[in-house]
Amino acid sequence: PDIVLFHLGTNDVILGEHPMKTAQNVRQLLRLIHAQNPSVTIILSRLVPNKGTDGMDRRTKQLNKVVVNTTQNANEELPKRLSCDDDPGERCSREVRMARQLATNYSVLLGDVSCELTDRDFFKDLIHPNDYGNEK
Repeated sequence: PDIVLFHLGTNDVILGEHPMKTAQNVRQLLRLIHAQNPSVTIILSRLVPNKGTDGMDRRTKQLNKVVVNTTQNANEELPKRLSCDDDPGERCSREVRMARQLATNYSVLLGDVSCELTDRDFFKDLIHPNDYGNEK
């Protein structure tokens, strides 16, 4: 694919996974995707509010902060991985040269739909958006 939308981490929050562990998993997924297609654009979405319990809300906010750093780090890392110093012939294909150009314009973007949602936009579980929330 040319564009990938990631909206993940909600289950990690519910299960009590530490936000840094989730971020490490996301970074690994980003590396795998870029290894398959270096010119792909990835939109990494912050989580919607998760008000199931105080702990989930706190972990959601922590993970959303970590996602910002994950996005920045991924954009700094990609150009380094696209270096042709080690193998100028094979690795410097047209796709890698194009990916280098795209990497200068950020290949991992941060998406945020959470700022538009209010309590009325969620089902009674206060985790899943209802029809109103999905429309936003």
